[in-house]
Amino acid sequence: MSDFVVIDTETTGLDTETDEILEIAIIDGSGEVVLKSLVAPIAKSVWPEAQLIHGITPEDVESAPTLEDLRSEIAEAVHGKLVVIYNAEFDSRMLSGFLDGAADIHCAMTAFSEEYAIAHEETERWHKLVHAAHYVGHDWGQDAAHRAIHDASATLSVWHWCHRQDPAAHPVEVRSAA
Repeated sequence: MSDFVVIDTETTGLDTETDEILEIAIIDGSGEVVLKSLVAPIAKSVWPEAQLIHGITPEDVESAPTLEDLRSEIAEAVHGKLVVIYNAEFDSRMLSGFLDGAADIHCAMTAFSEEYAIAHEETERWHKLVHAAHYVGHDWGQDAAHRAIHDASATLSVWHWCHRQDPAAHPVEVRSAA
């Protein structure tokens, strides 16, 4: 089992205060699925704008577990691990209180933006996951972006590329305290 996991979520929108998670995927550093689940929201019943992006309908999640139902599985998956997330600021807020056992949280979007800027001698800027994944040669195959499991896999590809550029800045194992 690897020292790190990658997490991706799909949500009802982009407001970390009012929107909710609809899907979560956690994979380990070798790409093995640790957790893949639709998630039933508590307060939201429709999300038309987000549905256009990820395709998750209210009917898809009506019998899914709630995020709270998945708490122990999430806690077990992240306990003592490095957690890698594309746009960690957003997903960490959406998963507030669920990642407390993680050894550390790293943002693959920030890492990619830094490494891309160095490689292209340009000012650092954010890049969408689809662009980053394409740049590092991620093979989407028949998978579509904007589903949690596929985006987690793409994030893993991006993180491995970042690690090859600067292993110290983008670790794949928990560092022991010296």
